[in-house]
Amino acid sequence: MIYIFLKLIFWAKENGYEKLSLGDASLYGVGGQGSPITEKAFKIIFDRFNSFYNFKGLYVFKSKFDPIWEKRYLVYPSSADLIPAMAALISIDSSKGLTKDILLESKKILGRINK
Repeated sequence: MIYIFLKLIFWAKENGYEKLSLGDASLYGVGGQGSPITEKAFKIIFDRFNSFYNFKGLYVFKSKFDPIWEKRYLVYPSSADLIPAMAALISIDSSKGLTKDILLESKKILGRINK
């Protein structure tokens, strides 16, 4: 993978590109101290589902290229819309079909947090 990325980077440079997007590192860095409860739920998902989706590995791999990380924000109308919004984001680039499992686990987690 590193070879492919390097070839892509050199190709882009040779063809006049100044920037190259490596995409996002989903959920990395959410849920720190003082974060809202919804972000803490994302942090739990980041930690619990890492073995399936490898959120951390994606971040570590992309970090090898010393990228400029830009924050991304998720805006949703109400707390009830959080889980479907999160499931949609994960399903965008999930090739393993984990959306249903993540959605079910998220409902359990949020249920415990809201008690």
